[in-house]
Amino acid sequence: MENKAYLNVVQYIKNEIQQDRLRVGNKLPTEREMSAQLGFSRNSIREALRTLSSLGIIESRQGSGNYLSGDVSGFFTESFEMMSLVNQVKPLDISQMRRALELQAFTQITPHISPEHVDQLKETLQLLEESKEEEKSRIDLHFHLQLIELSGNTLMTCTSRALSNSFQSNVENSLRTLSDDKRKQTMQAHHDIISALAGHDLRSGIDAINAHYDIVDSLIRESGL
Repeated sequence: MENKAYLNVVQYIKNEIQQDRLRVGNKLPTEREMSAQLGFSRNSIREALRTLSSLGIIESRQGSGNYLSGDVSGFFTESFEMMSLVNQVKPLDISQMRRALELQAFTQITPHISPEHVDQLKETLQLLEESKEEEKSRIDLHFHLQLIELSGNTLMTCTSRALSNSFQSNVENSLRTLSDDKRKQTMQAHHDIISALAGHDLRSGIDAINAHYDIVDSLIRESGL
């Protein structure tokens, strides 16, 4: 019965979206209203909504209700982490996927990048340079996520955010083991990425991204992960 209630709630939400009665950010009907419409107990509806919340399809706000969410990166993160635990996905796999997404995003945004967006990346890079050691991995991941977000591709952004969440501990370990020379090279790669964007230079940007991820991948291989 619980599974049937879940499937009916999912179908109900799909129908509401298809009929343009529900959009991202909109509040869903109450549990009582959905119970009356779908013919299931409030407990069954509540459990179904909890499942959808864990998947990132809806967002539950305390004291306010349930809202349709456009961010399923939480679900992707859990999936990647579970796959990592059972050795179906390795840190190098995640790094290679992040590289591919970033190269694609860079290709899309380079021709029309605005000075304002370049300035935003420069601000993040300055924060990275000035940050304490324990903050560097978070800011580094944010820098790369910003590039993906500029593509305007929601799926790429959600996937990249999930990969970054799954990869953060590896980034932290990599940054701690970086030699001074490698640290300078990675920082230079970040500067080169920004310079290439500002100059709408696709080739240089691709080279800079590859230089950055070549260092990351070599550290992963050396660690044996």
